[in-house]
Amino acid sequence: MITSFTHYLKTTIEFGNGKHYEIKNLIEELDAKKVLLVCDPTVYSLGIANDILSAIDGAGASAVTFTEVEPDPKVKTVDKCGELCKGENCDLVIVAGGGSAMDIAKGAAILATNGGSIHDYLAGRGEDIKEPVNPPIPLIAIPTTSGSGSEVSECIVIVDTNNIKDIMFSPMLAATYAVIDPELTYSVPKNTTINTGLDVLSHALEAFSSVVDDAISELMALEALRIVFKSLPLCVNQNDKEARNEMAYASLLAGVAQSKCGCVIPHAASCPLTVYHNVPHGLGCGVLQIPTVEYNRDVCEEKYKRVLEFTGDNISGNANAADVLVGKIRKLFEDIGVEEKLNLGNVTEDELKKYASDAMMDDGVNVNPRSVSEEDLIKIYKMVLK
Repeated sequence: MITSFTHYLKTTIEFGNGKHYEIKNLIEELDAKKVLLVCDPTVYSLGIANDILSAIDGAGASAVTFTEVEPDPKVKTVDKCGELCKGENCDLVIVAGGGSAMDIAKGAAILATNGGSIHDYLAGRGEDIKEPVNPPIPLIAIPTTSGSGSEVSECIVIVDTNNIKDIMFSPMLAATYAVIDPELTYSVPKNTTINTGLDVLSHALEAFSSVVDDAISELMALEALRIVFKSLPLCVNQNDKEARNEMAYASLLAGVAQSKCGCVIPHAASCPLTVYHNVPHGLGCGVLQIPTVEYNRDVCEEKYKRVLEFTGDNISGNANAADVLVGKIRKLFEDIGVEEKLNLGNVTEDELKKYASDAMMDDGVNVNPRSVSEEDLIKIYKMVLK
């Protein structure tokens, strides 16, 4: 029986090779006069930024740029971008880049019309949280990696003023247009391809494992998983363009799925690793998949069976679905050259307790299919640390 669900997607998706050359039409459709372009310095130095600026000029609009994009963006960075957007009276935001650039731009579009600091809107504020009232200015999101899926998500992740990665969730964070052009990912370096690809794996598997039911999103997650296992090694080892096209699609699907169903233990537990050790987000989430599958094995057996059936894997004899899935993930790691454990040096018990305490503040532990304690998280951390 299909469980009741509601599925709504505000964002219009434009997918295909060469799609970023068509954004002039979208700018004209939105009747924009002043555009804020958000991208990191590397993206700004590439042709994509010039293409966007040419499109803005061709549409009869002017542009202002924000390039102070940092990995795992902080509150002050989002606030600064929002102040620029509002101060320049921008009526459209265009963002090109990965998840960090997307999070900054989406937050800035909210602040431009609602004011305050992005810190006011983060879930960690508890009862003091502020909800956006006014619709944000329109936003066009153009991903240059296949990983975050932020172009189609209704959330952003920001490092708050207490140095904890926190989340804002609101339908108002949805981009007006998501322009996914796989050609923009063809030159992405190998390590970035690996880390962002593991983020796709994580979004899909965690969304499918979540207790939040959305049959459409679950189907998206399954298809994303099928593509990741097949195409990510081809992207990493051969820079196969067809495989990169498929991974761009998988990132999109997984982005919708995680936005609707949420993520579980790995995303919650990876955040402290990023904040305190600069572990790339996708890598941290990726290595936490195996211990999470093993932790959830008894409550997720039917879901894991469905994953394996969808990806064309047979479960022989009395084999447990979790064991087969772990073997499949290990094979993926081997194919793309990723170790199962992280070398973070000497991590003390007190540090592990701090990581677990921070992770428990993430909603991912609440939607995990098996209840989670700080002690459980400490054990999981120990499984992925050398």
